[in-house]
Amino acid sequence: CLPLHHFLLIFIRNKLRFYLEKSIVNYLTPPSTTLTNDLKKFGFEPVKCLHHFIEFSKLKKVPKEKNLILYVGALAKNKGVEYLIKAMPFILKEIPDAKLRVIGDGPEMEGLNKLSNDSIEFAGRIPHEKVIEEYQRASVFVMPSVWMENSPFVLYECLIASLPVVASNRGGIPDLVVDDFNGFLVKPADPEKIAEKTVFLLKDVDVRKRFSENCQKLLKEKFSAEIYTAKLLHLY
Repeated sequence: CLPLHHFLLIFIRNKLRFYLEKSIVNYLTPPSTTLTNDLKKFGFEPVKCLHHFIEFSKLKKVPKEKNLILYVGALAKNKGVEYLIKAMPFILKEIPDAKLRVIGDGPEMEGLNKLSNDSIEFAGRIPHEKVIEEYQRASVFVMPSVWMENSPFVLYECLIASLPVVASNRGGIPDLVVDDFNGFLVKPADPEKIAEKTVFLLKDVDVRKRFSENCQKLLKEKFSAEIYTAKLLHLY
């Protein structure tokens, strides 16, 4: 789909970059299993997956808002927010008082507003400390990405906030959302599946509680600073 001169420029640039990386870099530490496997497939060695870590000082208590669904991120085509918006009518059929709060900004804002109804609030960009509070207010976080996410930081923040997730089964997302453990994985660009799993979580308090507890387990077992530094020191 690119003009020939543009394609050749990218092709040559990438070939040169790959050559230099293979020749100069001693060790590659991608933060997701998917990217690790892709790098190996294209001849990059040695490669070792090294997930990010996250730590926060103790979170202050924020009351939950009933049936609140949360999205945090860019409002861009690759993030698939339109499929979450399209899932809302299906969700409202089952849970009439469900609300979706969208935090973030981007080129798709105007188009997404046209798709929306009264149950959807666009909060725009807000300070990070307020975003952390929104994780705690929500019942479910939805990440409907259609592209190959690498290791999205918002999912680390969901772990910190013990927030169950419904997310696309793409890229590095399954490293952070283990299906039926701390959330559900769904096929990308499928509003009905997003709705089905979101409704299930909103209706089942016990499953939400179990998933919330499992967020903390996953955090301690895989994504703590201690684990990260130990792995990094071992590589060195």
